[in-house]
Amino acid sequence: MITGLAGGFLSALVMSIVGDVFPLERRGKAMGIVGSAFALAAVLGVPLGLQLVTWFDNNWHAPFLMVGSLGFLVLLAIHFFIPSLRLHMNSDRVRERPAALIRKAATLPNQQMALLFTVLLVLGQFTVIPFLTPFMINNVGLSQAQIPYIYLVGGACTALTSPLTGRLVDAWGRKKTFYLAAAGSMVPILILTSLGKTHLAIVLTLTGLFFILISGRMIPANTILTAVVRPENRGGFLSLNTAVMSLASGLSAMIAGSIVHQEYEGAPLQNYHLVGILACAATLLAMYIVRRLKEIDV
Repeated sequence: MITGLAGGFLSALVMSIVGDVFPLERRGKAMGIVGSAFALAAVLGVPLGLQLVTWFDNNWHAPFLMVGSLGFLVLLAIHFFIPSLRLHMNSDRVRERPAALIRKAATLPNQQMALLFTVLLVLGQFTVIPFLTPFMINNVGLSQAQIPYIYLVGGACTALTSPLTGRLVDAWGRKKTFYLAAAGSMVPILILTSLGKTHLAIVLTLTGLFFILISGRMIPANTILTAVVRPENRGGFLSLNTAVMSLASGLSAMIAGSIVHQEYEGAPLQNYHLVGILACAATLLAMYIVRRLKEIDV
């Protein structure tokens, strides 16, 4: 629980720091690099952790000790390389208390729409992801040993394409890039959730495209979200946005679980295609909502 509290707070701070350090016209590239780093961590984290356990005579403490040790190195890097970012605190604008920030998010239409936008984005992907593995095994015919290839290929593709997506955000515009990635993501979603028995190579192509495009829409989306509040309120709003994202992730899994069912253990999953349709509907609503978001990053 303590790790989760700290991790959620840190992810919001990362976005806030990017928003403070990089001007809006160059923020997409920075978000792309951050997205690539997250993807690399996801790809390398599990196999590296398992390898550490092996190296240290099956000591499961080893990955935790490594992460804690890296934390101290990160603290040193922050101290020496990250600027203090106190300019907004020294401005003439009055800083608001956390409760006031929450009230503002609950009452200001622009921030309400930004939070709704986040919920729809999460529904557009986390309804699909929780049942992807059992669907691939029970419906598509993959073995348990083949499943890691999906996440390995997907993570590697995301790590490679995220910086490019960030550059496109700066070159083409945040909303235009989001529209293209969001519209494109619906194609692999609808295909993946309706697959029958399929060769591994085709599955990896589709899932790779799926991960590229859902990541591709998050980079412009996160760039937009850093700009819907003033700099002095950005950290508080993004922390609230992270909490909403976590709640929406749990809600997405619950909704998908109420739609998908299985007659008996090992039987094909049923109604997964309806989850894909729901994810696409949420994506279409997000594409509508983003048009109404006002960027006030000044």
